[in-house]
Formats: sequence, structure tokens, C-alpha cells
Amino acid sequence: MKVGDLVMWIVTDREHGCLGIIVDVTPRAFERGMYYSVLWYDGVLGKQLVKEELMRVEDEEGRQS
Repeated sequence: MKVGDLVMWIVTDREHGCLGIIVDVTPRAFERGMYYSVLWYDGVLGKQLVKEELMRVEDEEGRQS
């Protein structure tokens, strides 16, 4: 996943939106992988999200929406 991708949060949270756009990607210190910052549709900025918490949104043909 990269900056600009439309993503869905796949963890249950009734307080925030579930769709957003990745606005920053940062390497995780001392671990493999990345942290993602996502601007949710309701204006909340989610920080330090990991790949396992996000799903990239694609259209029916597998292209990113």
C-alpha cells in the first residue's frame, strides 16, 4: 500500500469512519513492515496503523478505486 490508496479499516471501531486515504507511510522501528497514517472520511487522522488492520479498496476489476 502507498500514499493515496483508498483503504478500509477492518477492525471494529464505532467511534471513527471505516474508509480513508493513506497520507503517510513510515518504517516501523526495530520491526519489519510499515506504519500507515490514514485520513478517515470523517476528518480523523489515524496514526501508526499496520497492514493487518487495513484493506485496500478496489473496483470489480481489481483496480484501485
